[in-house]
Amino acid sequence: MFGFESEPGWEEHVGRVGIEVMCRRLQPVLDHLREEYAGHPADEIKPVLAREWEACTGGPIADPDLTRYAAVISRGRRIVLEPQP
Repeated sequence: MFGFESEPGWEEHVGRVGIEVMCRRLQPVLDHLREEYAGHPADEIKPVLAREWEACTGGPIADPDLTRYAAVISRGRRIVLEPQP
């Protein structure tokens, strides 16, 4: 039989690491979208953002985040992803 011992709270640590990795992958994508789409209408940005987000994370971005992030990109502002402690 195979088994292992782990530190208490390991599940939380693994979740935090996953979020950190996701943020590191998404940040360059969001920066590129800002450079490419600043000044464009948010409705034009939303499908591009949704496609890029899903390609990067393997899952969709839902409203209201999709709409909010597209509006920020449209205004040429930088979205900075930071994992919550």
